[in-house]
Amino acid sequence: MRKLGKVPGELGHALKTHKIGSLNLPNIQGMLLPSVGVVLLLQVCYLLQRRLRLEQTFDRSPLAIRWGVYYAAMCVLFYFGVYDQHRFIYFQF
Repeated sequence: MRKLGKVPGELGHALKTHKIGSLNLPNIQGMLLPSVGVVLLLQVCYLLQRRLRLEQTFDRSPLAIRWGVYYAAMCVLFYFGVYDQHRFIYFQF
C-alpha cells in the first residue's frame, strides 16, 4: 500500500511523463483537474452526510426549497448533457 505523502510527487511525475503506471495518457492535464474536483466533491458530500443526515434535513425543508433543488438538478443535467448525434456505444461490440 502506498503512503499518502507520496501522492504529490507521483502526481508531479505523472504530469511530467504523461504516464500513470503503465498507462500512456497524452491529455493528462485536461483530466487531472476535473478528476481531483470530483474526488473533492465526493469527499465534501461524505462529510456533510455524516454531520447533517442530508436525507432527514431535506425531508424537513420547505416544499419550495425541495422543488428548487429538483429544478436546479434538472438544469445541471440539461447544461452538461451531450446532445450530439453519435452511434450507440454498444453497436460496436
